[in-house]
Amino acid sequence: MYTILAKNVNDAFYQGMSLLQNVGVKGDSRNGPVIQVPTPVVTTYMRPKERVLFCPERDANPFFHFMEGLWMLGGRRDSTFVAQFNGRMNEYANAEGDFDGAYGYRWRTHFGYDQLQTLISMLKNDPNTRRAVLAMWDGDVDLGRSSLDIPCNTHAYFRRDRYSLHMTVCCRSNDAVWGAYGANAVHMSMLQEVLAAMIGCDVGEYNQFSNNMHLYPEVKNHRELLTLTDPGNPYPGLITHVLVNHPDTWFSELDTFLRAPEVPFQCKNGLFYYVAFPMYRVWQCYKKGMGREALAWVDAIEDEAWKLACTQWIQRRLK
Repeated sequence: MYTILAKNVNDAFYQGMSLLQNVGVKGDSRNGPVIQVPTPVVTTYMRPKERVLFCPERDANPFFHFMEGLWMLGGRRDSTFVAQFNGRMNEYANAEGDFDGAYGYRWRTHFGYDQLQTLISMLKNDPNTRRAVLAMWDGDVDLGRSSLDIPCNTHAYFRRDRYSLHMTVCCRSNDAVWGAYGANAVHMSMLQEVLAAMIGCDVGEYNQFSNNMHLYPEVKNHRELLTLTDPGNPYPGLITHVLVNHPDTWFSELDTFLRAPEVPFQCKNGLFYYVAFPMYRVWQCYKKGMGREALAWVDAIEDEAWKLACTQWIQRRLK
């Protein structure tokens, strides 16, 4: 087994690409040829809140990653909201326009109760519990099933110490580019930060166990990603906005935002007004071909990491 100890997602991404370059072997998958690590990989993020990837060669879509994270925490499974930011998402939806394995729906509804609220209660009442397990895999419906959307991340384990909430996520099949160091690093760290705020803890380490870490070399520029040189940590000095200011109203305000993201509303949690709403307006302007107006709206984003990522992503397209 290989281990990666990383400061943040940027550090982890370059270490992961280097690992695949050095020990990766050729393999086959249902989606075509892969380069894969021959054993499991554990990536430990020491600063999981530093979740924004800035690598220009990777060109991660910050709007999609951030909005999908909120959509998951809202317990949604429909494609309508997330497909706004990534049209390819519709390819994985079922005939009804829903995702069979949507993580947020698994967290909040699929098993007949809200797992997140149960975990919050458990970790508040018994800080020493070792039973705080979040399920995303359901053997009754996933094992042997033919679907375009079977959960890759299967379980998450939570552990408290005196000050912090630590998290370990288990993944059966992890695309290093789009999954592990792309979407997963954003969504799972957002989950960890929200739960930590709800139980009154700081955010601790985030461990990602990847049973099969791989990359698709035939995809545009993926092979080139293996040879990137780490430019160093771009995070020093960036001021990031906390996800949760008022736990008591956070989930209801999240629902309000997801229903009408284009409409500003009175809220106690500044994330929605100062980060989510302006990011949505930036995206609207960009999709309408109003690039300069989009960059003007970027200035309203009060999270320097997401602001920088949005600016760079749009500027690359305007060029």
